[in-house]
Amino acid sequence: MKQKNNQSPTPQNPNSNSGLIFDVLYIANKHQIINVLTSLIVGAAAAFATSYKFIQSEVNKVAEQRLVPYERLLTGLNLNQGEEYQEAAKVFQDLIKSKDKTKLPEKPTELAYDGLLFAIANSDQISEFQGSIKKINDRMKESGEETPWRLHHLAWALMRAGDLDGAKKYFTKALDSYKSKREYTASVDPARGLLFIALFKNEVDEAILLGQAIKDLRPSQYRTNYDLIAEIQEARKSSTFDSFNARYEKTLNATIELYITRLIKSEHQEHQEHQEHQEHQEHQEHQEHPK
Repeated sequence: MKQKNNQSPTPQNPNSNSGLIFDVLYIANKHQIINVLTSLIVGAAAAFATSYKFIQSEVNKVAEQRLVPYERLLTGLNLNQGEEYQEAAKVFQDLIKSKDKTKLPEKPTELAYDGLLFAIANSDQISEFQGSIKKINDRMKESGEETPWRLHHLAWALMRAGDLDGAKKYFTKALDSYKSKREYTASVDPARGLLFIALFKNEVDEAILLGQAIKDLRPSQYRTNYDLIAEIQEARKSSTFDSFNARYEKTLNATIELYITRLIKSEHQEHQEHQEHQEHQEHQEHQEHPK
């Protein structure tokens, strides 16, 4: 008579050599071909893990490299926003010279050039960027993308660098371009640039005509000649004007004083003529409708 096994199952000892892993290794050791396959599977798994880490590292590296030009572009734009024009110009200049520029699409590349142009036009030491001014000028000619904004800022940069003829050419083109687009308010900026050039060249009559043109373009801001006088006096105090004072110191102050004198005289004359015209109208009304 067979004896029944009434014993409960014995729990497996985790430290014992029984279990799935032990069984696999036992079979692998017993059968050589299975041993080889096991080694291949384990090796493949390890190689896959290594490859995955390498791929992940390379993807991260490529992503970081693609972000670098955008980070530099944003840095330059933020510096311009904070009026740190000298530093902004250097950041944009380095970006445009580097290989990173080729990783930027067309629009961000244009933004980098525009940022550089704006920074140079307002920088303290514009002489450092003569090469970049020429590069921007050449690029505008080649591309044909001479927007009035770019023309104006290129003209301003050229004027500050001492190239008055080049500046006058581009201020005139900017003025005409703004007018053709009926952007009369914006056209005041290049007109003001032409006025400065007239003063630098000691052409007071031309400056007076340009002053009148500015009043006509933006009558809400320039109601009288005293508004023009206030603007030129304010400009003389700015750091930007220091380079002009140094370059044209022999004639500039005298020319500006003559310009201001002429504006005051013209304003008095206009006021007198307006008053006489008003009195004449009142006299006519009185004759036509006597009390």
